[in-house]
Order: sequence, then structure tokens, then C-alpha cells
Amino acid sequence: MQPIHYTMWEEPNGWRGYLKDHPDQVVQGKSFDDLQLKLRHLQRDLSGQSRRQELPPPKAPPRAA
Repeated sequence: MQPIHYTMWEEPNGWRGYLKDHPDQVVQGKSFDDLQLKLRHLQRDLSGQSRRQELPPPKAPPRAA
């Protein structure tokens, strides 16, 4: 299984992000966890993987102090 490479950022109304290989497929989540789930589903759908095979969650970005 290959790691998921992504870009994500926080906005006033939630989180947005996209997969590195698919920058035109931006997804939005109400929370960081919601966005992680949507990015995993997008990766699965774009790669043609079975819904039964679960992808590992992406790691949280570092928080600014």
C-alpha cells in the first residue's frame, strides 16, 4: 500500500484539501477528521480500490504555536 500524499489547510468554515496527484479534486470537511475521511474515500475511489480495503489515515499537520 502506498502512502497518501496530500495538501490541506484550515479555513474559517472548515478544512479543505486535495490529493497531490489530483489537485483539481478539492474536498471540504467540517472538521480535520471529516476531511481525513473524505480524502481517504477520494483516494480509494480514484484508485479503484474496494470499499472493504481501508486506507490508513493521513497524519495531522503541525499546529502553529
